[in-house]
Amino acid sequence: MLIRTSFFFGGIIAVSLLFHPIAQATLNEFDISNSLVRLEEFILGGPGKDDIPALANPAFVSAADGKLKKNELVIGVSLGTVAKAYPIRIMNWHEIVNDTVRLVTPKGITEQPIAVTWCPLTKSAFVFERRVEGEMLEFGVSGMLYNNNLVMYDRTSNSLWPQLMQGAATGRYVSRRLASIPAMVVTWEMWKELHPETLVLSQKTGYLKNYRRDPYSVYHENAIVFFPLSDVDKRLPLKTPVIGISIDGVSKAYPLTLLAGTPQPIADTVADSPIRVYALSEDIAYITDAAGRLLPGVTMYWFGWNAFHKNSEIYEKP
Repeated sequence: MLIRTSFFFGGIIAVSLLFHPIAQATLNEFDISNSLVRLEEFILGGPGKDDIPALANPAFVSAADGKLKKNELVIGVSLGTVAKAYPIRIMNWHEIVNDTVRLVTPKGITEQPIAVTWCPLTKSAFVFERRVEGEMLEFGVSGMLYNNNLVMYDRTSNSLWPQLMQGAATGRYVSRRLASIPAMVVTWEMWKELHPETLVLSQKTGYLKNYRRDPYSVYHENAIVFFPLSDVDKRLPLKTPVIGISIDGVSKAYPLTLLAGTPQPIADTVADSPIRVYALSEDIAYITDAAGRLLPGVTMYWFGWNAFHKNSEIYEKP
């Protein structure tokens, strides 16, 4: 959630304290009926509704024209024969990309509408299908946070959807779950090796943004969490990077500070399902099943995982 008032660290702290109360005027722009959470837990992050502009009908370029540094991070998505990379440098300024992937199937060409989402404060990427109950939704940035996490809204009903809740918290679609799509946050070099024919989200977004600058770099270098949390689990430092996964109601977090640099992969079992965890660094990790198929594991800060997965198990080395 980009805080516009100041990018200086001290200024950001001041803004976070100023804006942490609920803003009724902002909530009135949405359908807050049937809320699954206390409304006072929705917190203003600074910008208002759509001040951080989600992308729709995004443009893409070839890997050769992407002009990315080999070590910069991208959100990688592979569906069928189509691979796409969404650079974090662009996602920091937009947070949501409403995209449509054209797939070739035995029955012909079909279109799969997806939303690629990124929350800089929890450092979490989540990709999901944006067709809900047969209706294709387009998502925007509400300007609010829930447990420091991006709160999206859909333009059809104005329901509120916290990213890591993976479903609607208010309004018409309350309790509806979003179908997750496995994705990876990896370096551009690694993604391009896996998918040489990948497309890359173009920097020609229609907005004047300095995509070369990371407005959150200082935030990621400090232990401070800007806004109040509904629960604080001190089993790990709040900004410990983890990769988490939930299977059949069982959640487990894998601390990347513990596992990065150890022999890979790490074999484990969650809810009687064998998995393989690849912790390549404190920023890069992914999870597969025993057959090597990518699972919807999500990398993020520990406080973000815990906020949405109370009493999660934590992996410990044998």
